[in-house]
Amino acid sequence: MNNGLINYALWANEYEEQMQTLNRKILALKKECKTCTAVCTELELNKRITGLYSMYLECKHTAQMMRNRAKEKEAA
Repeated sequence: MNNGLINYALWANEYEEQMQTLNRKILALKKECKTCTAVCTELELNKRITGLYSMYLECKHTAQMMRNRAKEKEAA
């Protein structure tokens, strides 16, 4: 399947693993944010959550794109 070309399915799996890691971190920060008492700390946590969520979405989009390319290569 590979023949020296990019293994899109493998890349998709790696991006999906990163998505899971980011998701776990986001959930942990949301939990921490719920117990946060200082407003500034809550704002900082929300900024971190927003940044991580942006990275999560980028990984999700890239994984889907790689998965689609892998399917195209299989069909060809």
